[in-house]
Amino acid sequence: MTCPSVSGACLPALKLFTQRVEDHRNEQRCRQQQLDQPADQAAPSSQPPAA
Repeated sequence: MTCPSVSGACLPALKLFTQRVEDHRNEQRCRQQQLDQPADQAAPSSQPPAA
């Protein structure tokens, strides 16, 4: 699909914008997956439990 209203001079900016949107969506998807994990798996404890 081509858009005649987008000039050739705008294409680099449009490509950059598209890449940033995709990067943002991927980051949000990753964060959502982390939130969806059970709490005991989301953040492994590096400290031993207090006795």
